Amino acid sequence: MGVVGDYTQDSPSTNELSWLGGIMLPASLTGIDNYAFDGAAFTEIEIPYSVTYINEHAFNRCTQMISLTLPHDLQQIDNSAFSGLTQNCEVYYNGTQEEWENISGYNNLPSTFNVNYQ
Repeated sequence: MGVVGDYTQDSPSTNELSWLGGIMLPASLTGIDNYAFDGAAFTEIEIPYSVTYINEHAFNRCTQMISLTLPHDLQQIDNSAFSGLTQNCEVYYNGTQEEWENISGYNNLPSTFNVNYQ
């Protein structure tokens, strides 16, 4: 599995991906496409280290998400990747603030997201 498209149709069943209110993604994943998790009802997600991009509206309307872990190797966050999210969300980035600011689109996160550097 290289890229997650629409998780309801092209990925393993949601039972295989669900984990204590969160989503576990395969380590082989390289990117997350447009609307991949549109409206998904999970509270936390850890993006695998292999993911280098998150496309537009990938997490559109994921209104229950309160925790997001992003990998050090992430290179791009498209505009509106997290559109429709207005709740507070803790973001854990596996790198420094300087590395974070080198990601194309790092400032595309909603203002309610709090980035923590690890």
